[in-house]
Amino acid sequence: MSSKILGISIDKEDLVLTEVLSGFKGPTYTSWRINGFMSNPSERSQEGAKRKKPIYKEIVLSWPRERTIIREMAVTYADLRELREALKYQIDSILPFKCEDVYYDLYQGGTSSGRVLLVAVKKEELDHFLERLAIIGIVPSSVIISPMSYIPFQQGRDQKLALIQRAEAYSYTLLEGAKLARTLFIENEGAVLKLLKIDQPKKILLCIKNEDIAGCLLASLEGQDFTFAKDYYESLGAAIFRASESFPRFNLLGPGERSLKGAVLVCCILVALMMVFSVFIPVILKKKASEKLAVLESKIARLKPEVTHAENIRKYLDSHSGAINKVNELKEAYVSRLATIEELTKLLPKDAWIKELNLSRNSIEIEGFASAATDLVPAFEMSHLFSDAVLVSPITKDAKGKERFRLRAAISPKKENVLK
Repeated sequence: MSSKILGISIDKEDLVLTEVLSGFKGPTYTSWRINGFMSNPSERSQEGAKRKKPIYKEIVLSWPRERTIIREMAVTYADLRELREALKYQIDSILPFKCEDVYYDLYQGGTSSGRVLLVAVKKEELDHFLERLAIIGIVPSSVIISPMSYIPFQQGRDQKLALIQRAEAYSYTLLEGAKLARTLFIENEGAVLKLLKIDQPKKILLCIKNEDIAGCLLASLEGQDFTFAKDYYESLGAAIFRASESFPRFNLLGPGERSLKGAVLVCCILVALMMVFSVFIPVILKKKASEKLAVLESKIARLKPEVTHAENIRKYLDSHSGAINKVNELKEAYVSRLATIEELTKLLPKDAWIKELNLSRNSIEIEGFASAATDLVPAFEMSHLFSDAVLVSPITKDAKGKERFRLRAAISPKKENVLK
């Protein structure tokens, strides 16, 4: 198992990493920075990730104090584990969040004995940052908060160290020996000086990057023992805090079911699979598309002779369409004599006969005898072949009482065509 421990801290938009290696002559460390990680982890951070990829015994993330919620509580349980279990059901009465919305752990510290600090972080924020780290293959096994990362720089069990940090606002942390006694947010330099006067720490550690703000504070710290923290102090202290057995066990990702390590590992695997699929899926899709195209080309080649034959038939019909249309027009305009006589036979009653028949192309005229000659006119009008039927001479009766008639009607071939 590797003895290397990696500490990580956040400096505005950058990521600061410190690798600590335990040796016979004491621990040695190497620090480096990934610039612009918070704004673009997928591109800028890859340069820092390529620097080295060893296997670490532990990877410790130091979470910013300004993104942390801390409550001091009295210990009413004999064991901190019992208190952790109890908090699952009552944490929403202490914090403005539900238990499932935060990562939390207990730190045995506080302003007096018999008190602990409940430290919590919004799950959504921490998960989002861990997903960013997973992109470059870093999966923290522990998460502590930044004030704890400075405990290893405290010297002497009875000494007090005041840690003053400035990000969005001032944060003031009092370390008593190797114990985190108090950490809180304050409004201005005046409140800082007031707390320093009350606590009277032997040393003051300043984590302030803004020179103007630092200058205002330094003017009031004249005569006191203060030091400016180096950029790598927090990440280095996080690694040492986790490596040393003399510091309390604390981990926002643990214990038990609250651990994100497995979830983040799954996330890493999913990211890796997505990268693999992004390369191979287009190749597979292209291959399948080529296979489908080859099948379609084969079918087209088999159907080509039939398509060509159909095209030739269409061209032949198009070239003779004029003659065919003319024949159809003549056919529609002409009614055969046989059809005319057949229709006439159907119209005449059984007791009627024709004496004379005159048939032309567009009309017919008949002379004959019938029992009721006037009934012939409506019969001809209802015919699908004749129209405009009219009696052209007076009706007379013969010796047997039959009516003699002479009737003329027009032949309507269009009417015949429509009715058929």
